[in-house]
Amino acid sequence: MHRRQLFPAVIALTLALGMFPAHSSGADDVAPADADDTAQRAERVQKSAPKIQIQSGYLGRWFTEEDDETRILLLRVSVQNRHKEPITVARSAWNVTTEGRDLPAISMPSGLSGVSIAIDGDRVALDSVKTVTLQLDAGQKSSTWLVFKNIPDGDRLPEIMLACSLPEFSKVELDVDQTFADRLKLKSRRTGPADAIALLTIDGSLDTVNVGTLAREIDQISAKQVCRVIVEFGQNAKAPDRNVASWLRQTAVQSGRSQVVNNNFPSLPSSVIDFHYVTYQAAPRARSVPNPDAVQRWPVPANISFNGTSRNVHDHLAAAVDSAVAPLCEVLPREELLKAIRQGDAFTTAAVLRHGAERLVEGNLPLILSMTKAGDPDVANAAIFALRSSGSPTAINALVGFAMFEVTSVSDKDARSAANERRIAAVQSLAASRYATAHSEVLRLLSSEDPVLRTTTAQAIAANPRPTWSAALAALFLKVDESRQVELLPALAAVGHPRLLTILGQCLASKEPRLSSAALDLLIARPEPTAEQLSSEWMLKHLETTSPSTQVLSFLRRTRDHRAVPLLLRHLENKSVDRHDLLTTVLTIGDHRVAEQIAADFSAYDTGEQLLILKALAEVHSKLFWTLTSSIVSRLKTSNDKSLEGVVSLLQKSESDRAVRLLIELLSRLVADKDRSSRHLAVVCAALASSGTPDARDALRDVVRNSESGAATAKLSLSQLYQRSPAMRYVSRGASELQARKRISMAILYLDAAVKTDPELPAARLWRGNAALHINRPSAEQLEQAQADFARYVDLEPDESEGHTGLALVLVRLGRIDEGIAAGMAISEKAADDSVYFYNMACVYGRAIEQLKSHPDGAKPEQQSQIELYRLQGVKLLQQSIDNGLDDSNLDWMQRDPDLETIRKSPAFTELVEKTLGGDLEDPDTQKPEKTQ
Repeated sequence: MHRRQLFPAVIALTLALGMFPAHSSGADDVAPADADDTAQRAERVQKSAPKIQIQSGYLGRWFTEEDDETRILLLRVSVQNRHKEPITVARSAWNVTTEGRDLPAISMPSGLSGVSIAIDGDRVALDSVKTVTLQLDAGQKSSTWLVFKNIPDGDRLPEIMLACSLPEFSKVELDVDQTFADRLKLKSRRTGPADAIALLTIDGSLDTVNVGTLAREIDQISAKQVCRVIVEFGQNAKAPDRNVASWLRQTAVQSGRSQVVNNNFPSLPSSVIDFHYVTYQAAPRARSVPNPDAVQRWPVPANISFNGTSRNVHDHLAAAVDSAVAPLCEVLPREELLKAIRQGDAFTTAAVLRHGAERLVEGNLPLILSMTKAGDPDVANAAIFALRSSGSPTAINALVGFAMFEVTSVSDKDARSAANERRIAAVQSLAASRYATAHSEVLRLLSSEDPVLRTTTAQAIAANPRPTWSAALAALFLKVDESRQVELLPALAAVGHPRLLTILGQCLASKEPRLSSAALDLLIARPEPTAEQLSSEWMLKHLETTSPSTQVLSFLRRTRDHRAVPLLLRHLENKSVDRHDLLTTVLTIGDHRVAEQIAADFSAYDTGEQLLILKALAEVHSKLFWTLTSSIVSRLKTSNDKSLEGVVSLLQKSESDRAVRLLIELLSRLVADKDRSSRHLAVVCAALASSGTPDARDALRDVVRNSESGAATAKLSLSQLYQRSPAMRYVSRGASELQARKRISMAILYLDAAVKTDPELPAARLWRGNAALHINRPSAEQLEQAQADFARYVDLEPDESEGHTGLALVLVRLGRIDEGIAAGMAISEKAADDSVYFYNMACVYGRAIEQLKSHPDGAKPEQQSQIELYRLQGVKLLQQSIDNGLDDSNLDWMQRDPDLETIRKSPAFTELVEKTLGGDLEDPDTQKPEKTQ
């Protein structure tokens, strides 16, 4: 991407300070010595300029009341004063330049309260993000948040320059895009056969800002005709942003299927047909290629999966390379695959051996046999696995040799472990082979005296069942003792046998617990009615004398055999049994009588068990549920009671007035308790919001008004309750008619319906009041209704400035100027950082001037003096609005807003426009944007 080149610091500084004129000639030319002196002075000033660093950032897209959807950039910046004197850095000093536009730092847009994001692993509430004025003494360093909106849309982060302008210094600039790109620490290399795979390693921080750099690198890779990409994290990488990681995971899952569309993140080129993502692991591990030019040991977890079921999302790079190499082994020339085996890194070599064996083993058996002795165990095991594709006696004898190797003869621990891995790979290869000579060897291994080898072979048969082994397995099974039968039973069940159910039934009666347990597991998993009947009869008989196991309880919950209930109840007093699991099973199988019988001894159970009983009682609509729940609520500890959330969940699901009353009682106790759990308060408030009843609404409002510590939590839940109101659909339609279509009459019809449906819905009152203010010449009756709407909104939402300023506008337009201004000023302290509040108050003064001019005494000197005073106050408020980040649309609308018509006649307003917008006065006939108030 082309980047602007900044002027050298000295030239830029001297131009800014006016240390030499733009044009000079003759006697006025600066002497060389003077020029050097000027440059030195400029350099000294430049060195003392503040040092700015970007600490962190976030780029996201949100809906705001002013702009609908807008792209917002948050930056956490630090400033160090390198000057000898104190400096002040206000919000007005900051701006960013992007695509030829200067965007000032603003306050966080309204409507994002309750929204939190993760930045560098920390949760940040957007309503806590504020730009503070930095007062820095010499040498002092401090930091602040900066917020910029209307960042240009697009798949990539546009070129953005952050600037800080102070009168004492030249403009200090910082390249935002490059700063975050450097934090990524992205490395790119080619791997795989024919270098057909691009491996991107992130060794730094991946976030919402520099994710565009990653996408740009993938674009460049695809331009080089590389269509397979792996993204992984290096040893020094930090945990990526959660949303970015989710997008990468989704992109990998959908790779080769459909393109992922996410407005917050880039789209990868369609030419990338195979995208793999290696998830970040917090624990130390070898993530990256240590030496791409050498074949060496790469640590691979024992449980790593190479079967592709993870759909391009992997926990280890080995699995990602394996998955990406697999399709290449089908299409690349054999020469490229052989080259990859001889010269590739360990992961590539092992992957080609696993997936290309069918094409390579014929004519290259000596090479593959030599690879079984490779120093890297992963490569050696892959070569052993590749031998399954050969029916050659040499290959089969080699596999048998590895399988029969006496592992116990090796003394070194690592060598013994490697030998055991080779043995397992060899047995699996023999079982997976399609050649009959290999199958006979498998049966021979099954008769070995080595118990480990027998178990490994039985597991290999179970994983690769073949009917040809059925008769021999059954004959062997009947000859051996029960301890050997335990090893063979899974393999026999996998290959199948006509007498399998009979054999399993006999095994159930065995006194060898491992054999009977294995047989039960196999019977439970089989779908035949005969298998279920055998299992049920055995379990009922077993329960008469023995406590139920986890597998028995799981089976009973599935079959719901009522005959087991009295037998299970006997075991409730047994302390050795998992009573929680047992209780769950009994309550699942039994009816309401069983639940009430158990509840009779309610106090004897622990908290978790009591919740199970209450849930069962609620499901059968037992009156006992309310008796027990009321008792629990009355004695719940609001600070650390573990049962509180469970009780609240049960009450929430009941959806009854009685449940709401209990929740309100619990809320009152929580609010009164200074040691309460904040989570408990949030849970109860959310449950009340979910109920949506008038009583729940009033209880939440009471907390908002009267509890300073609980107000924020209750307010968030109250907002959720309002959103669920049936009147919200009318508010949404009315707002759309008012904003998008400018059809005021139609908007009022919808908003009348909203107020009628839910008179206590704040949004309905606010929007209907706003609609009246949009009427060109509202009648006194319409203004009086708007006054009532705004007054009610102020009652419902006393901390929101829109209601106060709306009420102020209506009162002024009714001729009650002093009363109106007082209504607007009532919220001034709480709205000290609200740009919209100051703008709307300027509108109040504009309408006040209109009222004064229409008064019979409007021409009197004292009245004219009052008018000029209001004009100056209006301009001052507009300046405060701009300083607090008034958005671009309202800056333009300010020059045409009818509420400000009388203020625009002030010379101070013209001066404000020239300072803010460069004097570019808009055509007053330009289409009106969305109204602020």
